[in-house]
Amino acid sequence: MARFKAVIFDLDDTLYPEWQFVHGGFAAAARWVAEQTARSPEGCERELRCLFDSGERTHTFDVWLDAAGLPSSYSPYMVNEYRQHRPFLTLHHDAAEAINWCRGTRLLTGLVSDGHLDVQRAKVSSLGLAALLTAIVFSDEFGRAFWKPAIKPYLAALERLGVAPDEAVFIGDNPQKDFEGARRSGLKSVRIRRSDGMYASEEPASRSAEPDREITTLFDLQEALSVL
Repeated sequence: MARFKAVIFDLDDTLYPEWQFVHGGFAAAARWVAEQTARSPEGCERELRCLFDSGERTHTFDVWLDAAGLPSSYSPYMVNEYRQHRPFLTLHHDAAEAINWCRGTRLLTGLVSDGHLDVQRAKVSSLGLAALLTAIVFSDEFGRAFWKPAIKPYLAALERLGVAPDEAVFIGDNPQKDFEGARRSGLKSVRIRRSDGMYASEEPASRSAEPDREITTLFDLQEALSVL
């Protein structure tokens, strides 16, 4: 572990439960629908959550509107309400402890996060991460083409931290995109597979997308770093 100088974290489902943002977004979208119709916001929100929990993650609003017999033209307004709502988020307890441990051992801490820039900034603000992390990189700073698994945000984090690739470790949860970019950037990586995480059941599509280690709690981060 002594050779590492920095730990770079993913955000969603790594440092906080992503369902917190999703539920808040659904509540905001449901309130907008209720203002346009005679439907109750609680009922709309409940139906959206059920649809999402059933596995509809890509076109949730479109599918719900169709099933509810409501105009498809509502969808972009619901998406806007979802993205622009003010989130109230809390760090996973083990994430807070992991960040404190890094700071206490003088490890630099970074963040590389995908998603629309304003949305991710709002999440970071809600969690108070600017005061806890050394460097924060939003991949959308560089445009949609540079979201993970593109290497640019990883390299930007390394540059802002002032460390070489072999001096840092990336911690993420999504095997579809987190670890391929980290590997191609020269970083070691650790997967946090939370039992209730959105990607807990997902597996890497190829060897290049695999993490170097896997843990189920960030309380085990120190041990994982010691064997990388």
